[in-house]
Amino acid sequence: FVPDFQVVVEWKAVGELVDAIGGVWYDVPRDMYYWDPTQDLLIDVDKGYQKLVGDKAMQVVRFRDGPNGYVNGDLGRIETQQGFLKALMEQCLQITNITRIRELAQVFTDNVTTNLTIPNLLWFAQQALLGNEEDGSTLSMDNVCYYTMPCTNKAVWSRGYGNMQSYVVPNTDELVDLVNQCFNPYVDDLDSNELDIMYV
Repeated sequence: FVPDFQVVVEWKAVGELVDAIGGVWYDVPRDMYYWDPTQDLLIDVDKGYQKLVGDKAMQVVRFRDGPNGYVNGDLGRIETQQGFLKALMEQCLQITNITRIRELAQVFTDNVTTNLTIPNLLWFAQQALLGNEEDGSTLSMDNVCYYTMPCTNKAVWSRGYGNMQSYVVPNTDELVDLVNQCFNPYVDDLDSNELDIMYV
């Protein structure tokens, strides 16, 4: 099964999009502090509900390690990223942001790779912001779902790094269930033999 369309978003677009809509209100789940001089990367964001602008937003979505890092590593970061993206989308869909459509379009053009056409994109934007002419409905976050691959953390020896590295290994049965519930376009359920599941 090949999806009809795809949209690939560069992470740097998140910060630019946040700036284009004037910031995003988000409840940061924990104090985030991390300093890595080799990358010249400083993450320093306090816990709590606050308005995040571009750089602070990028710090939130990048945070993983540090004195108060996520116990479950990348999975904790993914959960925060999904929560933040939901808040970002909710605020992008507010009618007041129609006046910023030119700025949003520029961010999209600069940072997104897609096989959707310009008319396709305009149609989706109109449906999302102004609603469906037939039934008056608009895009709601109730219709947007995020899924994380069911997995288990594993430490595996890396020949390249010469030490143990952290990986996530798919939980096959749970992954097959998720595919069948949320992504399977066919009438019959798929089984693990019909999915290309790769793991270390």
